[in-house]
Amino acid sequence: MYKNVADIIASYDLAFVNQETPLAGKEFGYSQYPNFNSPQELGDNLIEVGFDIFNIATNHMLDVG
Repeated sequence: MYKNVADIIASYDLAFVNQETPLAGKEFGYSQYPNFNSPQELGDNLIEVGFDIFNIATNHMLDVG
């Protein structure tokens, strides 16, 4: 998803991302609207792209309990 802008993200001293969905993984079952759950590997991918700061305080932070 960030492939085309990864070089730009990695070039900053601090890169911030708003991670809207929980990353609880397949143990809780992947889900979509209205209660989201994404793969935990997404977090690793975001770090690899170059993000340093992650906001997880969203209206979806309790979607999987």
